Amino acid sequence: MESDFEKEKREEKYDCTIDEDRALLVISTALRQRENAEEIELPEEHYYKFLCEQGLDERQRLNALFLTSTMILQSRTGVFLDRLSNNPDNFSEYAWIFEPSEVVQRGEKETKETCKKYLVPMGRQQNALEGWYHNCEVLHDKYDDDIRNFFQKHDNDAEKIWKALYVGPRVKTWQKEFRRLGPKLSALFLQWVGKFDLYPLENIDTFGLPVDIQIARIAVQTGIVNLNSEIDIHHLTFNILLPLITKLCKEMEWRCRDVSEALWLLGSEGCSKRTEEIEETCPLRKHCTQELVPSKTRPRKLVSETRI
Repeated sequence: MESDFEKEKREEKYDCTIDEDRALLVISTALRQRENAEEIELPEEHYYKFLCEQGLDERQRLNALFLTSTMILQSRTGVFLDRLSNNPDNFSEYAWIFEPSEVVQRGEKETKETCKKYLVPMGRQQNALEGWYHNCEVLHDKYDDDIRNFFQKHDNDAEKIWKALYVGPRVKTWQKEFRRLGPKLSALFLQWVGKFDLYPLENIDTFGLPVDIQIARIAVQTGIVNLNSEIDIHHLTFNILLPLITKLCKEMEWRCRDVSEALWLLGSEGCSKRTEEIEETCPLRKHCTQELVPSKTRPRKLVSETRI
């Protein structure tokens, strides 16, 4: 558990202030909103139903979710996953890209061409395809075409699996077995495993929080984190918000998945739309005093500005 001293060191290192009381208020509000709102089907729920309808067994669904999770980059998750599940007639033509042995048999070139045709990658998703064949190769050669064997290697413990999966900013690709999985996407995949009850993992309810730009936006806008200078998105999400929210989840006995979904829904469906209707209905609107925006001088950095 992070101590006050560690919190102060974090604030000094990243030139910010962290308001835990405000975080408790905002997260509690988001959780109540999620609980009381009409049932909303999240993008991954629609996609998972699609995979079930195509007759994939548990192993195949897990492999499909694992491989697909590497593609959740710089695109709205719903748009991408809906695109995959809106053409069931085509699924039989490309379903083999989720089967590691078939991928290895057909080779890297055909795999990449098929992925481009049916997954229609955009932006950084194009680069993510570089890891698709490699990850299938690892699954085939080392884990008998089954990601569950990788889970077992790491004691079926969600936290150990997450640490073994993610590739950090300064970690060389060859130092990890799998590619294209940062801290957020590794946690997102494990969140899906728990959400759909696909495999019994230890610590699945107390670990696995995919903190992304949507959650970072809420944190800065509501004053959970006050930035005094420019900051890299990785430091904001991974080094500041992840330890903070994980700590609060443990203290309040919140499931990380519930907190993640509640904040993500508000961030993606609320903050990003900026319409008068959202301004009137968002339960956090009265707490928003800041904007999280790209730095004008250093595009890869973020800054906060006072909202007008």
